[in-house]
Amino acid sequence: MGMDVRTIRVVKETMMTTLKSKDGTTIAFDKQGDGPALILVNGAMSTRSDGSNPELARLLAQRFTVYAYDRGGRGDSGDTKPYAVGREIEDIDALIDKAGGYAFLYGHSSGVRSPLQRRSGGSEGLGSIHQEPDRSPGV
Repeated sequence: MGMDVRTIRVVKETMMTTLKSKDGTTIAFDKQGDGPALILVNGAMSTRSDGSNPELARLLAQRFTVYAYDRGGRGDSGDTKPYAVGREIEDIDALIDKAGGYAFLYGHSSGVRSPLQRRSGGSEGLGSIHQEPDRSPGV
């Protein structure tokens, strides 16, 4: 009987970190894995620790350095009023800078909007992946 030898990649434990966005908002994020940077952009009603988000981050961390963050006004991130889409873009830009100037964006549900809007403003430092885009009118 032969042995089944498999290589198992150990993913380092996640650790919450914060950074300041351009407008001074504190953005909370977890970073895990090793590889090209990938920023997870959650839907409107979720945080980085909700539902399947931690499992998705863990799986992606086998091939990427994953930045899972709480969008402004959610979870452990601050909330600068009034809300503006431009602030969401600034938050993503701050995370891209933290990641070394280039990152893939993985958007889920309404979290697809920010990467698309970020891309329309210039794709410098950006690759993107979209999942289940929000089907709301005007999207």
